[in-house]
Amino acid sequence: MTKYTKEAVEQLSAHLNEPEWMQAFRLDAWEKFNALPMPVTTDEAWRRTDIRRFKMDEVGPSLNGAHGTAAHSLTETLEGTEASGKLVMVDGVVQEFTVEESVTSQGVVFTDMHTAVSEHGELVKEYFMTQAVTVDEGKFAAMHGAFWRGGVFLYVPKGVVIETPFRVSNWSSGKTYNHTLVVLAEDAQATLIEEFASATSDDTNIHNGATELLVSDRGNLTYASLQDFGENMWQFNHER
Repeated sequence: MTKYTKEAVEQLSAHLNEPEWMQAFRLDAWEKFNALPMPVTTDEAWRRTDIRRFKMDEVGPSLNGAHGTAAHSLTETLEGTEASGKLVMVDGVVQEFTVEESVTSQGVVFTDMHTAVSEHGELVKEYFMTQAVTVDEGKFAAMHGAFWRGGVFLYVPKGVVIETPFRVSNWSSGKTYNHTLVVLAEDAQATLIEEFASATSDDTNIHNGATELLVSDRGNLTYASLQDFGENMWQFNHER
């Protein structure tokens, strides 16, 4: 099993053909992950969570993407539903994607995170783990910064109002590190509905995600996150 090593960070970034700034960001996050201690129940944020049963050597990063298929029940929820855009991912890899031209023509960006890094790099770089969730929050936030894979990016320009929701379905077959980044400019409005699910497994699984919701003055974001993870899934999610 691949471990959380510097070489794994470099392999993941190369596999995704990322720009230098994102690889540098990952490596910096890995340095912090490697240096930070595991959280304990005396830490304020973890005082209600005992993770002594969690074994780091039983999990690892997701380097090569999808190893399974989304459950029918997950994809079925998107069929026939009205949406400004739809995105289905398995282990952080896009399986289905649509977005209405009437939305993109207004300057809205709705896409997966890796496409956003490639095609909207300066916009992503400004907001990605710089203002909401940061890698300095702890070991698992730093792990996410180093090994994130997959996720959704939504940007709505100033004054643009999108009435119909954007919908995202995420399926995990074992190891996922999704990143959600939403940026609404002044007077913008949008709704994003995300679903996360997995099957029950005898193996130890991990979902270490981050959700960053950045809304400017008079912006109006409605966000819903629905989860149906199977047993043996350790979930560490950072949301701001």
